[in-house]
Parts: sequence; structure tokens; C-alpha cells
Amino acid sequence: MEEVYINYCTKYYMKAKKVLLLLVVALVASSLTGCIHYDIDVTIDQSGSGTFDLVVATPEQENFSAIDLSGEIEVFSEIEDVEFTQKDVEYQESGITYIGKKITADFDQYDTFFKSLSEANKGENDGLAFKSTQLPNGNKKLSIYPNKTEGQDSGGGDLLFSQFQQLGGRISFSITTELSIVNHNADKVTGNTYYWDILNTLAKAGEDVQNTEFFIEVADGSESPATPQPSDPVTSQLTFSDISETNWYYNDVMELTRRGIISGVKEAVDGVSEYGPEITVSFGQFIAIATRLVTPEYIEEIPNAPSWATKHYEAAVRSGLIFHGFFEGTVEALNAGISREDMALILVDVALINGEELEIKEGIEEKIPDFYEISYRNRDAVLKAYSNGLLVGDADGNFNPKDTLKRSEVAAVFCRVMNYTKRPSLD
Repeated sequence: MEEVYINYCTKYYMKAKKVLLLLVVALVASSLTGCIHYDIDVTIDQSGSGTFDLVVATPEQENFSAIDLSGEIEVFSEIEDVEFTQKDVEYQESGITYIGKKITADFDQYDTFFKSLSEANKGENDGLAFKSTQLPNGNKKLSIYPNKTEGQDSGGGDLLFSQFQQLGGRISFSITTELSIVNHNADKVTGNTYYWDILNTLAKAGEDVQNTEFFIEVADGSESPATPQPSDPVTSQLTFSDISETNWYYNDVMELTRRGIISGVKEAVDGVSEYGPEITVSFGQFIAIATRLVTPEYIEEIPNAPSWATKHYEAAVRSGLIFHGFFEGTVEALNAGISREDMALILVDVALINGEELEIKEGIEEKIPDFYEISYRNRDAVLKAYSNGLLVGDADGNFNPKDTLKRSEVAAVFCRVMNYTKRPSLD
């Protein structure tokens, strides 16, 4: 089995670990609303050529803007037949302006490029390492993992990663490829892009940080697997004794019922059940509706599953509808009520899988009085949901991000996201 180890790195990844305690003091002292972002994006076309992008950015208002990528530039400059560029970048995320640096390297073959990175960066002990492995079945496994030489102590790393995450930091990795991928452990898949929230995973890895790996397996050959097609919706004649046409949510409930997406809370007798409009929606129930609507082809029976909703959770993870790092699949988590902010996060991805790119309207956050009560990771999703009429606030305009959802409300939001009903507007 031939393996090529790549010690490239974003040195900042481990620098952040080494100096995090100093950063904590500095960031708290400056009332930080965001933190350092480290984003690695690889694009590989069907021929194996592509680009490697490294972006390091910080909030504009902080004093960490003097980002030095001279070490990375030195690494790229030692690689033959690779063109690279460096430029300043600026972007906005959740109302925060980030500024930083971006290095882009173009390569002809990713195997050769990764091997060259390894040779050019010998002697580095820290960072993220790539490994390209030729498997016995002819497939190729491409992975990224925390690099550590023998004898290094990684104790407490999970705590530091967790603190870095809580401050709004990010370490991400993505691969966009036209190659045929037959296996992966990505947190999310959108189209042909595979995304890993590296920081979130490492923060939860505990003592197993150094054994953590993020990978894709490329098929031997260029044929792309056929995309499974969802089945036609089931038509149901079920009715409910506890709701009527006078209820504001009646048409939404009956629309999803007709399509076989939702049912009652009691066994039907002669086609009549109870809907339970005031009952709190659990995470398991919410994800079941979502997967039935947009990823039914991924739903598979799981023998001896701990919960009826486990198959829907697994379908959501495998299809890329949710990040497994953000949502746990335990029985306790599946039975717990889903918060409105987590609902927004999933709804936006439902829309994306359904073929709709959601944009954020300028100034929309000003129409949400409790916007800054929303968890940092969910703010963009809430802004997209509001901007496109998926969600609205209460009588006072508040979103109430930590509140849960009722069964009456869940039918309405899913009918909006699927365009089964007219969406409200904040204009």
C-alpha cells in the first residue's frame, strides 16, 4: 500500500493551539464578536488538476490583522511547476467584516502537488497533514489530519480547541471535485462539495485528537454514480379530530398529510386521528419531516436502532442535510425539543437541497430585535430564513431563538420552504 504524507499545513492551526490562552485574554478584553478563521479549500476537476486555497482572516475591528503568510509562501515557492498568488481578502459574515490574506496555488495533478508539499515542508512538526493512500480495491483515499511527531504532548488540546470554537473561531476544510466519490466522512455535502468543520470535530475529540481523520475515497475510474431519485409523494386521506378549517395552520397540516409527510399522534380509527397542534416538536420529528421531503432516497431501515428517528438522523447526515458535529443522534437528543435557531439552520439546507439559493437582504438583522441572542453559528441561517420568508418573528418582532416549536408551526415552515404556500414578507 503506497502512501504519500503531506505535512502542509496551515501553521496557524497549531499556532492557535499554542497561544490560545493569550488570545483568550486579548479577545475578552476587546469584547470580541468574532474570531480567527482558517479555511482550506481544494478544487479538483475530473482530470486531477485544480487549485488549493488557504484563507486566514480576522474581524476588522481587532488587532490581529497583520497576518503573515511568509512561511506558506516559502513552501509554495519551493514547489516546481506550481503557480501561486497572494492577495488581501475582505468579506462579511453574520454582520462582521473580516479581513485577511489568501494564497492560491494551481496544480496539474493533486497527487504530485501533495507529494511536493510534503517534500517542501519537511521538518515541520505541527499543522495539518494530508495523506493520499492507494487502497487495495484501486480506489484512492485522500485525507487530512492533525500532524504530530512522536513524543509530542497533545494533552488538553480538545479543551483549547473548544475554547477557540466558543470564541467564534473556525478551522474548515472543503473539497470540490468532479471525481467520483464512493465514501467520505464529511460533515456536509452540497452538490459535489464536501465540507468538514475541523475545529468542531477536534473540540469534541477529547484525547483522540491525534487519531482524527477527515477523508474522501475516490473511485478507480471517472464514472460518476447515478444520483438516486426521490419517490413520488404518498397520497393520504387521513383527517384529524382536533383541528378544523378555522385554524390558521389547517391548510399546511393537510398539505403535508396529503403528501404522506406527517401523521397524527394517535393511531387512526376509520381514517381519523389527532394532530396535537400544541405539542412541542422534537428534533427527531423535525428531521424526519425534512428527510421525507428532500432526501427520501437516503432513508433506510436500521435493525435494532435505538430510536424510530435514528434512520432519519442517519439519512440527514449522509445526505449532507445536517452536520453530525452540530447535532447528536442520541435518543436523548432526538427526543428533545428543537430550538427555533436550530430549526432555521436545517430549513436553509432543506431549501438548498430543494434547489434554492437563499440570499441575505441588506439590513435584515435590524428587523430582528433579539438578533444577538442567536448563537453565532446560526445567525446566517436565521438571516437567510427571514430574508426569504421562511420565518417571521412574534408580535414584537422577536425571533426567540432558544424557544421550541409547536406541531402547528412546523407544518407552516415546511410548506413555506417547499413553496407549497405563499411566504410572508417583512417589507
